[in-house]
Amino acid sequence: MQQYNNFEYDKFIAFGGSSTQWAWNTENSGWVAQLANAYSGKIDILNRGFAGYNTRWSKPIFSALFSQASSNVSHNPVGEYGNISTTGLDKVNPKAIKTRSKIRLVIIFLGVNDAADNLSTKQTSHVPLAEFSRNLNEMITLISEINNRNRDLSPSHNADQIKVLLITPPPVNEQQWLRFLQMKNPSSKLDRCNDTVRNYVNVVKQVGAQFDIPVVDIFTRLEEQVLSDKLSAASKMSVVTAAGKIFASSLEKIANLTRSKNESNCTSCGKTSAYFDGYEKFFYDGLHLNSLGNSILFEMVASSIQKNYPELAPSKIKSITPSAGRVANTIKSSESYKLVYPQ
Repeated sequence: MQQYNNFEYDKFIAFGGSSTQWAWNTENSGWVAQLANAYSGKIDILNRGFAGYNTRWSKPIFSALFSQASSNVSHNPVGEYGNISTTGLDKVNPKAIKTRSKIRLVIIFLGVNDAADNLSTKQTSHVPLAEFSRNLNEMITLISEINNRNRDLSPSHNADQIKVLLITPPPVNEQQWLRFLQMKNPSSKLDRCNDTVRNYVNVVKQVGAQFDIPVVDIFTRLEEQVLSDKLSAASKMSVVTAAGKIFASSLEKIANLTRSKNESNCTSCGKTSAYFDGYEKFFYDGLHLNSLGNSILFEMVASSIQKNYPELAPSKIKSITPSAGRVANTIKSSESYKLVYPQ
């Protein structure tokens, strides 16, 4: 009698704030939920999002999370085949029983809360840019140290290296977010704005370049989508020439189209600026992505994995268990075979 148990999939870890924690929500087509669906039966997607957390508060959790992953190298936990004998189903897919699960990818999505108001007298999640950069550096350095140890233990096993993907903070739909805040407290003022968020976006991209890590720039993607929509609207208003070139005077018209008449009084950047219109279709409260925003982010994450880590694409990862058809054929070929599930 053999036991075929203790199966664990390799893991992807999504680490961040509420934009990660709440991305399990299928009602909003959460990007983490979509990722889990794409890798169903192949990879376990662990959601380690902590609503309201910045990099300062997240860093100790990140360190504790990976202190247990001091080695990512495969090994046989119990004998040559773990708890499984060498006859029967283990012959169908023997590789599935010779390795323990590994962390294959870490997706870090932080900066939304770091970029919050730094002028309020109340407690804030704001983290200065220099510290924000340093915190991201320390998190990625921790992964690099683990990878270095894995490389020393198993130089030929690239699969034991933990890959990293960074996501920038998205834009803020300023007026929508302000309305949301004022629903809870009518005296609330806007506590963040895109002029400030853009600085944190740039830091994420700088850190990515420093460590040669791919960056999913959701901020620029949504910004470009808004501009594209406005250009489309402008073309319908006949501000484009027959040759397809835009008159210089029309550029100002297009710029005006992207700005509403409302103004954002932002305590974060300390200045008043015209509100950049057009983001409302991507957010359900002005800060957190809705179904459309989440779907765009998921597509960007999936595309980045495919491009930068093709070995981690869903099509490249095999299930740790054989198909039901292969199991059935194995059972038919061995009358003495029994599959015993763990109690």
